[in-house]
Amino acid sequence: MSAVTAGALSWHDLAACGEVGWEAFFPELSERAEPARRVCRGCPVVETCLTDALETGDYEGVRGALSGEERRALGVPVTRPLPALCESGRHLARTSRGGCDECEREAERERGRTRARDQAARNAARRASRRAARAGKPRTRTKGIAA
Repeated sequence: MSAVTAGALSWHDLAACGEVGWEAFFPELSERAEPARRVCRGCPVVETCLTDALETGDYEGVRGALSGEERRALGVPVTRPLPALCESGRHLARTSRGGCDECEREAERERGRTRARDQAARNAARRASRRAARAGKPRTRTKGIAA
């Protein structure tokens, strides 16, 4: 069985069909398979899915944008290069340098969280310093009037 595996992710995790109900990929005889084919055509792992279906002899439903009958007619595995993953191995590579937009967004979110944590720590230190300064000042009270 062919599989693109990156850490805990496999090609199944990257497949567009995971966001659509499985019923669309197993249409009744009276239904058309075109909705499932449209999902497959926009999927980043369509070739891997088709290769896996052919290698495992899966001729049920729509896989790799082909119906079971169409896959059976092919009869042989289709060998195409597997999609490249980014340097983190968690997303499909979207740039020539091997990085991806999703990794860049995650890094920016982490930098923002780090800045927010640092700012919160500075604010807490300032508040503690002010409290300590206030606590160190002697307070004198005169009847009814606070100094």
